[in-house]
Amino acid sequence: MRKQFLAVVVASAFLVAAFGATSLFAADNIKIAKIGYEGMMTGPLSMYGVPLAHGHQFAIDYLNKVLFPNGMPIGKDKYHFELVVEDDGSNPSEAPLALSGRWTKGSSE
Repeated sequence: MRKQFLAVVVASAFLVAAFGATSLFAADNIKIAKIGYEGMMTGPLSMYGVPLAHGHQFAIDYLNKVLFPNGMPIGKDKYHFELVVEDDGSNPSEAPLALSGRWTKGSSE
């Protein structure tokens, strides 16, 4: 009984090491695509904007971790996604400023 348990542990460790190393190697070639969400993160309507941002983050995490752990193939490249959140302060007149501020800063942030 003890030998069987030891054999299972050794085999499991070997499989984890073998498959873990290949997934780490594949992660080097994955590019990041940023997805923007502009919403009401502060102010009187934040009770609507914050859960929406969490829903977006959940969907992106599901894509990255469950559906495409080695990257989503788009053309010849593989991508993971990252959510970028911009706040308009629950003020519709601030929405264009929030977006233009992101474009001015560039997508490197």
